[in-house]
Amino acid sequence: MSWNYGYRIADIRALDSIAVKDSTPESYRHRPKTCLGIGDCRLDEIQGPQFVRFAFSEREDYIHHSTAPNYNTFIHNQPYTQGSAMRVIHQQCFPSVSKWGYLRVFMVSDQIIARSFSSCDQRTKVHNTSTLRHDCHFDFRADGFRQHPDPDRVTEQQAKLEELDSFCKWWQQQLTTYDPELFESLNIGCIMRIGLSEASLDGNFFIIGIQRWFASPFFSMDLTAKPFDQLCKAFGEQFARVDGSFAAEDVPDN
Repeated sequence: MSWNYGYRIADIRALDSIAVKDSTPESYRHRPKTCLGIGDCRLDEIQGPQFVRFAFSEREDYIHHSTAPNYNTFIHNQPYTQGSAMRVIHQQCFPSVSKWGYLRVFMVSDQIIARSFSSCDQRTKVHNTSTLRHDCHFDFRADGFRQHPDPDRVTEQQAKLEELDSFCKWWQQQLTTYDPELFESLNIGCIMRIGLSEASLDGNFFIIGIQRWFASPFFSMDLTAKPFDQLCKAFGEQFARVDGSFAAEDVPDN
């Protein structure tokens, strides 16, 4: 897991840099504002919840709902924000993430092998993860866990799922091209955590984080029903294809 946390700042910088390129499609440019906890705070003028994250640390991310102006000062005054060992960073958190949820997209190279939806019940605070379904998770009505009666709406929901697939494949290609060394492992696989800018079919997808395949908690019973090993098997087979052959050097006898 520590590998993923260690990549966070470099990943955010790469994502932000690609998002502002002239060649990036408008619908793929959406990014939360991020402050790395040093210098002037980039979030001083943003009201609402913040996504507090810890680079180079195995502490879990959390959403902080305080809008007190001195909270940003508190983040910047943390003793470990001044170095790289355990830096605290904070990001703009869109209400859709805390109220609706987020997606996880499992990729082997540039192919999508699984998708999940994770949410937190606002009343009970119980987290739930299930296989992503366009007919309920992209149905943003309060009672949306059933087939929508409008066939045009169902078509729009399916189109949103296809948009998600295209979004992830585009970003995988861009990242491996932008920094081949940093994102080398994406040629084998990764898990992208994806948010929506708003809980509607008009919302723009954005990347919350990129988890490397070799250090990710993808063994979830909600996603790995029989034959249970489908995700790790897919990653392992791709690893064997990409890195399974090597030329052994002759070692002289001493």
